[in-house]
Amino acid sequence: MITNDQIAQIFDKMAALIEFRWEQDPADPFRVRAYRKAANIIRWYPHNIYQLWKSGQLKPIPGLWEKTRQKLLQFLETWTIKKYEELKKWIPESVLELMEVPGIWPKLAKQLYQTLWIDSVEKLKETLEKAPHKILSLPRMGEWKLEQIKKWLEMYQFTKTRTPIGIAYPYILNLVEQIRSFEEVEKAEIAGSTRRMKETIWDIDILAVSKDPLKTMDKFVKLENVETIIAKWATKTSVFLSQPHIQVDLRIIPSEDWWAALQYFTGSKNHNIHLRTIAKEKGYKISEYWIFKIENEKEIKVWWEKEEDIYNILWMDRIPPELREDRWEIEAALNHNLPNLVDYNDLKWDLHMHSTRSDWQNSIEELIQTAISLGYEYIAITDHSKSLAIANGLDEERFLERLKEIKHLQEKYKNKIKILVWTECDILADWKLDYDDEILKLCDIVIASIHLGLKGDQTARILKALDNPYVTILWHPTNRIFWEREPIQADRDLIFKKAIEKWIAMEVNCQPLRLDLNDILIRKYISMWWKIAINTDAHSIKHMIEYPRYGIWQARRWWAEKKDIINTYSRNEFKNFLKRKST
Repeated sequence: MITNDQIAQIFDKMAALIEFRWEQDPADPFRVRAYRKAANIIRWYPHNIYQLWKSGQLKPIPGLWEKTRQKLLQFLETWTIKKYEELKKWIPESVLELMEVPGIWPKLAKQLYQTLWIDSVEKLKETLEKAPHKILSLPRMGEWKLEQIKKWLEMYQFTKTRTPIGIAYPYILNLVEQIRSFEEVEKAEIAGSTRRMKETIWDIDILAVSKDPLKTMDKFVKLENVETIIAKWATKTSVFLSQPHIQVDLRIIPSEDWWAALQYFTGSKNHNIHLRTIAKEKGYKISEYWIFKIENEKEIKVWWEKEEDIYNILWMDRIPPELREDRWEIEAALNHNLPNLVDYNDLKWDLHMHSTRSDWQNSIEELIQTAISLGYEYIAITDHSKSLAIANGLDEERFLERLKEIKHLQEKYKNKIKILVWTECDILADWKLDYDDEILKLCDIVIASIHLGLKGDQTARILKALDNPYVTILWHPTNRIFWEREPIQADRDLIFKKAIEKWIAMEVNCQPLRLDLNDILIRKYISMWWKIAINTDAHSIKHMIEYPRYGIWQARRWWAEKKDIINTYSRNEFKNFLKRKST
């Protein structure tokens, strides 16, 4: 299946190519903005555009100009766009890949290519290693920028080996659904690090039971998203997907071996080794496909009907897949004190999302209606504050206009959902908040976050913001973005202690490229007996619907329970939380 993201990429590439040739045409800046906007609209459109087109149901997409729409239709019909093919003639194909490196924007790529003849990722890597002085000779290039380029390249190379779970998962889910649709397949499940919901994955493991393994493998390698066949046998086939570029291993398992195989291939390796040690101590032996009772030096197969039987046989509670990392979960299962993990249906509200008032494509009312359909009790619209101009942040006048709209909607939907007045308020480089207290006191809750000026240690800047009496949550606390930037430098212990002292929660941001906090920091924070908030940072309705699972997975991997997460609270519990904050 062709995804919206795959379609959007060609518009992103056209924007990059035009920006590369900026001075050739005075209309270029306009075209760059138009193509980038088109890419975003297409990427986050709530329905699959290719499927709609194929079924003859594709209608004009809101926000797309007619010329852009014609290019979209051209791509759907021919798999390319004439304008894109024209633009590609001006630079080598390898320069396009160079511009895929995070931070190597078209302007810098142009400097590298035209001044130093660096026209590929490999040449950039070689120059950084053997002749970094050449790159330092470029205009406005200093040692700090050179180090940034090295980090950007490392991140890019990392993407060639590991993929964020939130980027890969929609494709994995689609792949498994297609395999399940094969008439001869009885069942199919995701295994490996994907089933353990690790934040980044190396490859994808899928298990299946089939009445005709050869037929299943023949169908599997012909699926639309399969790019390359690595190896193909009756019981195991390995392929590379075209989107994302990641290896998938499909194993066909005999029906009687299913549960043992699912447990084993879910892993992790260390978890399985520890489990086998426990089994041996109790007189059992576990293999990839079975469990045996050892009696008089003989192996007797033990029959079971579900995965938890494997653990129950060893007098253990079933360990959820997300915990199977050999991080004390086996000891907890033996002592029957595993955590009661937060469930996927426990979230009662979303506290971080953006509307057309700042930087995305759905109105406040559309977001409210979606929240109601999801069964939420609360919703908070958190458009950006004024200093984040790139995201169309609200100045005081526009903030007050939005406040009026929210007041009107609060009355309109008062019997269906509680609508809160929030803001995502930037922590400025001078340590002040982006709004003064006169604006902040109009909000039910204030969320502080850093977007700009990330160089150097940020501890003092964050601590100062946490002293503000109106701040209730610290948004995306480490500011990491997969493939783009490392976490900011900061003393997490000091920040966590100050947050607890000031009754401030930490966010777990569900955006696939953020997943911030990571699972280890979540464990650290809740082990200090304090609270987290799991939020989508939604910039579209699609985000609201799809992203919560990534934050839940992140929290579950480090033992978070419902009581640790403020947006599982009832209205009264949340009121009490806010009351404690204000005292």
